[in-house]
Amino acid sequence: MKTSFKALTLVFAIALSAAACSDDATGPDSDPTFVKGGNAQNSLPTIVDIVVTDDGEFDVLQTVVVRSGLAGVLSGDRPFTVFAPTDAAFGDLFDILGVPGDTPEEQADNACPEATGCPDFVVTTVLYHVVNGRRYSNSVLGASQLKTQIGDFLYPNGASLDTSCGNNANIITDVPGETFDILASNGVIHVIDAVLLPKEVCDAL
Repeated sequence: MKTSFKALTLVFAIALSAAACSDDATGPDSDPTFVKGGNAQNSLPTIVDIVVTDDGEFDVLQTVVVRSGLAGVLSGDRPFTVFAPTDAAFGDLFDILGVPGDTPEEQADNACPEATGCPDFVVTTVLYHVVNGRRYSNSVLGASQLKTQIGDFLYPNGASLDTSCGNNANIITDVPGETFDILASNGVIHVIDAVLLPKEVCDAL
C-alpha cells in the first residue's frame, strides 16, 4: 500500500471557499448558547475555534485542519456542517495505514509534518467531512444523502453515516450539545466515531 505524502497547496482552500453556499437547515428552537464540557459561552466560537480549543478532544483534527490549509476557510463567515472524528478514530485509521507514532497525536504529526503539511489523501478526506450549510441533527438524520465538499456523498442511515466506499461512522449522541449539534458562529459540528473515507481515497489505498 503506497500513499503520496506531498503537501497540498492553497488550491483546496480556494476550492472549498468557492463551493460554499448558504443553504442553512432549520436549527433547534433552544437558546443557541454553545455548551461544551459543561461550560456555557454566551458568544459562539467559529468551527476552527472549537477544533483548536486545548481540551484534548479534537487534537488530531486540529493538526490536519491547520496543516491542510483549511483553518482560514472554516473560520470564515460561510456556514458549514462538520462531522468531526474523535482522536481515537483517527488513530484507528493511522494504524491501518501504518503511520508511526505511539499516540494518534504523534501519528498525525508524522502524517502531516509541520514543514510540508498534509498529503493529498488526508486533505481530500478532511473535505469529505464538510457539508455546506448549518445542518442540525434533524436535517442530517432526515436526509437521504449529503453532498460533501469533494462532490462525493454521505448517506445517513439512522444515526450512522454510510460512504460510497463502504465504511461508516456513528454520530455520537451521548451528550446533546457536546457531541452533536455543537453550535458554532459559522456552522454546526457533529462528533463521529470513525474517519469517513471517500471512494477516491479507498481506491488509492
